[in-house]
Amino acid sequence: MHILIIPDGNRRWAKKRLLNPSMGHKEGKENGSLLVETMIDNKIDFLTFWVLSKDNFIKRSKAEISFLFKLIKDAIIEVNDNEFVIKNDIKIQILGDWESVVDSDLKKDLQRINQESLNRKGPCLSFLFCYNGDEETVKAVQKMVKNKEPINKENIIKNLWSSMLPAVDILIRTGCENDPHLSGNILMWQTAYSQLIFSNKMFPDFTKADLKKAILEVEKREKRKGA
Repeated sequence: MHILIIPDGNRRWAKKRLLNPSMGHKEGKENGSLLVETMIDNKIDFLTFWVLSKDNFIKRSKAEISFLFKLIKDAIIEVNDNEFVIKNDIKIQILGDWESVVDSDLKKDLQRINQESLNRKGPCLSFLFCYNGDEETVKAVQKMVKNKEPINKENIIKNLWSSMLPAVDILIRTGCENDPHLSGNILMWQTAYSQLIFSNKMFPDFTKADLKKAILEVEKREKRKGA
């Protein structure tokens, strides 16, 4: 099973509590770690978080981006060193255009984690970092043209940043507040038949029980896949 989470609502969670937005991001980071620890019990083979879109990187202030980069670095390093992750041989992948925007120290840290994780045999935990799906497809086609590969569906998928990820079974977006929507063409090649769960809860409040409830709800649905 592949679950994709769009962890929306961290800043709004903080605003409602009259806190600095950074506190919402920190609470979101801690909650993400708790959800990772449900992968085995919930039989999640692939768990993917969209931690920062390319649009976020472009539109938000330099101060907030600097803070988010440090937070994302700390979160990924902590998860990589997490006892649960090590015990279950969980593979970690950082996917997106992050290498073109982060500084050399952060790039080395994340490249190291990607490399260390290559031979792990357990479930796969992925972070979409400086990621937008439309840009992912454009860059895949550009790579194909450069390498003189035939332009077809199979080659496009092979050249995606997310080429190793299977179809998404459940896509969860938090913080919807009665405005359920997708954005950024996220994993467009893997989400054609995904079951969608839109939660009004902000991501820091989206619990392990909420994740389990979402899985059980999807299991009850009739899935026609265009039939």
